[in-house]
Amino acid sequence: MAQGGDASLLEAMERLKRENEALVKKCETLTLEKELDRLERDKIQTRFSTPGLETETPKPQSKLFIPGENVTTRKKTSLKPSASVKAATYDGQSSWRDYRAHFETCAEINQWDYNDKGLYLAVSLRGQAQGVLGNLAHNSRDYDSLLQALEERFAPPNQTELYRVQSYAIADKKHRKPWESWGKTFDG
Repeated sequence: MAQGGDASLLEAMERLKRENEALVKKCETLTLEKELDRLERDKIQTRFSTPGLETETPKPQSKLFIPGENVTTRKKTSLKPSASVKAATYDGQSSWRDYRAHFETCAEINQWDYNDKGLYLAVSLRGQAQGVLGNLAHNSRDYDSLLQALEERFAPPNQTELYRVQSYAIADKKHRKPWESWGKTFDG
């Protein structure tokens, strides 16, 4: 009878071994399915969270910077489609030159043509900057006209000096003691 008990134990062990192998395979399958679901979710999330317009935009191109090279002669290489970016908004409170550099970079990444750049720039304006758009004649709302109007309003020739003086005054004020005023100290 001991042999019969051993045989039934061996059968039970073999059965448990097969069940265990089946569970391991099922676990591996579930792990792979879970990973696929996560990748699909990430893909969808990237599509929705990537800044950009809801309309289809051209596939972006990447360009290497070579000093002295003309921008229009560079060879374009493709970036990942998810690399499209949306330009930040401009309200006229920060440096126009800084914003313009940002916008031009976004336009290059997204491969916007001349008309697209004008439209994207127009919709990125807020506050005082949006007022510039409203002041332009409807038939002169192309990219160059909009740039010129924004330059005249937010980056006049002496604007760089104004920003330098303002930033110096702000930095100086932050480093003053509460009892100090412009050019005078309290010696108590």
